[in-house]
Amino acid sequence: MQETLIKSLPHERKQEAPRLKRDLKLFDATALVIGCIIGAGIFRVASPVAGVLSYPGLVLAAWVIGGLISMAGALCYAELGAAFPKSGGDYVYLTKSYGRLTGFLFGWTKLFIERTGTIAILGFVFSEYLGFFTQYGPAGSKTAASLAILALTACNIVGIHTAKNVQNFFSSLKVLALAAIILAGAIFWGKSGAGVNLAHWFPETINGSSWMGIGMALVFILWTYGGWTESVYVAEEIENPARDLPRSIILGLALVTALYLAVNLMYMAYVPLAEMAGKKLAAAEMMTRAIGGWGAAAISAVVILSTFGALNGYILTSSRILFAIGREHKLFTELGKINVRTSTPVRALLFNAAWAVALVWTGTLDSIVTYSTVVISIFYAMTGLSVFILRAKFPDAPRPFKVWGYPFTPLVFTAAMIAFIASVWIGSPRDTGWGFLLLAAGVPLYAVSNKLTLKSKMPAFAGMTHKSTCHSGEGRNPGSLSQNMAWLRHWIPAFAGMTVVLLGSVAAFFLFRPAPMTPAEKFLAPHVTEAMQKADFWIAQIPDATIPILSSEELRAWNQIASGESNSIIPDLSQFRAFSNRATLTKVLEEDLRGPRENKLFTRNKMLLAEEEIKKLSDMQNKNSIPLEISPRYGIVVNDTSLRALPTSEPLTEKPGDLEFDELQNTRARAFTSVLVLHTSTDGGWFYVQSPDMHGWVGVSHVALIPNERGLKSLSDPERFLTVLSDRLIVYSDPECATPFTELRMGTRITLISAADSRTSPFKVLIPIRGSGGLVDVIPAYVKKSDDVCLGFLPYTREHVLRQAFKLLGTPYGWGGLWNGRDCSSFIQDVFATMGVCLPRNSKNQAEAGNLLIEFSEKASNSEKEPALNETPAGISLLRLKGHIMLYLGKFEGRHYVIHNSSGYNTGGLFRDTPHKLNRVVVSDLGLSKGSRKKSLEERLLSIHVIS
Repeated sequence: MQETLIKSLPHERKQEAPRLKRDLKLFDATALVIGCIIGAGIFRVASPVAGVLSYPGLVLAAWVIGGLISMAGALCYAELGAAFPKSGGDYVYLTKSYGRLTGFLFGWTKLFIERTGTIAILGFVFSEYLGFFTQYGPAGSKTAASLAILALTACNIVGIHTAKNVQNFFSSLKVLALAAIILAGAIFWGKSGAGVNLAHWFPETINGSSWMGIGMALVFILWTYGGWTESVYVAEEIENPARDLPRSIILGLALVTALYLAVNLMYMAYVPLAEMAGKKLAAAEMMTRAIGGWGAAAISAVVILSTFGALNGYILTSSRILFAIGREHKLFTELGKINVRTSTPVRALLFNAAWAVALVWTGTLDSIVTYSTVVISIFYAMTGLSVFILRAKFPDAPRPFKVWGYPFTPLVFTAAMIAFIASVWIGSPRDTGWGFLLLAAGVPLYAVSNKLTLKSKMPAFAGMTHKSTCHSGEGRNPGSLSQNMAWLRHWIPAFAGMTVVLLGSVAAFFLFRPAPMTPAEKFLAPHVTEAMQKADFWIAQIPDATIPILSSEELRAWNQIASGESNSIIPDLSQFRAFSNRATLTKVLEEDLRGPRENKLFTRNKMLLAEEEIKKLSDMQNKNSIPLEISPRYGIVVNDTSLRALPTSEPLTEKPGDLEFDELQNTRARAFTSVLVLHTSTDGGWFYVQSPDMHGWVGVSHVALIPNERGLKSLSDPERFLTVLSDRLIVYSDPECATPFTELRMGTRITLISAADSRTSPFKVLIPIRGSGGLVDVIPAYVKKSDDVCLGFLPYTREHVLRQAFKLLGTPYGWGGLWNGRDCSSFIQDVFATMGVCLPRNSKNQAEAGNLLIEFSEKASNSEKEPALNETPAGISLLRLKGHIMLYLGKFEGRHYVIHNSSGYNTGGLFRDTPHKLNRVVVSDLGLSKGSRKKSLEERLLSIHVIS
């Protein structure tokens, strides 16, 4: 009886329920595809693409590859849409292939998260460019976006005829507008410097860096091509879906691909790629250069038209996915109803609009779209596999169109989607995790919906059992199976399909992800080859690399000027009297407490620093025991150790758990550094000291007191010494060099006792230690002859500077010397110390110690900086940014290169930057972070200083 009831339902529904009208012809469906593909992307992604690709040929190749991948997917959807012409598109194919759960999860992610977020973003872009002509604030922008969404929803409610006319009109205008841009570019080609960036189409060699850049560019490009699936969502409203649905997808995508290639060619003909990366709207810049000052206004008008048309298309198709879900799932059954008067899913349209407007006003769009991107890509990959599954499941089903190049085309598309998932996973693991959580949130919702559906006896696939699309084996009531088999029918196919895609993504993730880097390995930045990772490459570019910059006498004079009594950059401790009384020292101790008092800082266990803990730290400073007149004692640091802002080894961080950036870490004091001991903490465990670098707290056990200035000089500035040239050097306690005693870093000077005649005999050196009563003592120790050390200092030449710098390539970053690493300024300091050049600790003072070549304002353009960079001496010049410093390597093939210790860089995205951690010494050009909101190194360059 139940089966009889189910079989009768389609007939009753056909008679009583209103249906969607088949009112769309080939032109209408094609206009829908074109209108949804051409949104704001083509006007916005040129900048991030230029940020990762530096040759016009590579840019066009990336757009061609993106078009081919999209076409492979389009052919898959063309077959599926023609074979199963029902509203809902992927929802229909996924449900037929994997079961109701998969279809539900697709609809849940697509409509309630990703699609409505896209609609809201298009509304924002529309209002943003409308503001070019009508000025309004943030509230006005949200209001304009909301009104655009509501107005177009009203047009769609009136009927499919009105909606398609709006779509046809704006899609036609888009094509004409892009054609006008291409035409304007072609007419004025070659004028006003146009075409200057097309001189070199491809790099001399296409290497791994080139392919990596293309892969990064495809993330933006595939987003711009998105929209070619849209006609499948309105398949029930196409007059002849078997013929026109495949044609609409293929024709629409082919036309857009041709337009995109031509438009990008025009962008590059007028705006060099190096400059384009810093332009948010390359189209406006190109049109301004081609036709004059009103080019930006023209492009703003085009973007308004483009986003308005895309907005209409997405509203139209989104409501059809909701409609498909509503007629299959009891929980959303109200959304699956057709209005009798308009023959449109009015409730689905209204729900879709309300949700999108809510997202407009919450301001969470970037996160939502980012989190859902990877999940939607999983469903796209599963749809690609559906071509195989549905051919096997319904072999006799009519297929008016079959995929060209089967089985390779579906495999290529599925593999591309899997690679895309893996790339997003590698680049944004946190966002990927949130995406999976969003997907999992739909599972319990499905369980509730499915239970309601079964209770109401709503048949499974009720909307898919019409004779025109019903094939053998489909449309059976899961309730007629055993409970166990019903469970399997609902859940196993869904998890099987997702497992295949996810396992493929995991395999791609481990296959293509960068291997974990040890300190000896190097990061290969964009535009950097393996050859550039060697010091010899850069030394060969310098004709006088071996000529001394300063003689030993000139160097001593240079250091004396830098550390003179009146110069506080590198203070002479024997003359230093800045903290001579209680008032001056108390003031600096209070200043050290400002950070914890005024900023929100977190403890090691991720708890907010409490007021009572700040008081404990203040009490530890022991300010009440500071004498009126301070008589500093001399001391020497006996091993590498931390110099802290407060007398505690416990970290305090701005972000919970971010122990890599401890706000209390001032620096890492090098072994055998002389200090003035000014004060002692309340518990007696910390000395407050002044070093040649800076002041702060050092553990008492790391400092040996020296009775007088003479003893200080003999230990910290010996007449005969070895200089450590390697990253780290082990000193041994026995002549056989079998028992390690301590480890010293590059630039450390070791007092030499004797150098044995034998080539294998070790150097005998003198090591200061903390002896009885905290006073200094010395013991003999040994250094292997084969280790990387030299007698005295290296001659100060460009060759030696570069060789020393490249010895540290790949070594870890450490904020203030944390985790036994270096930050940007200690990297510079250690390199120059091997030649006896005394540089201060922080980047600002390091720059001040050198001779200023030129200084730039923060608004200076790259073109203004170029002449000065061309005259900058390689190997001895420091380039300063705000909070960062780099060693200049030279210019090669039009790019300026540096070596520096970097915590990371950013790549520009459509809505926000993607941060990339480096945390090591790297070689890069000054375009690193180009196209991001952070801006490139060159854009942030403030001054150039020469150490001579």
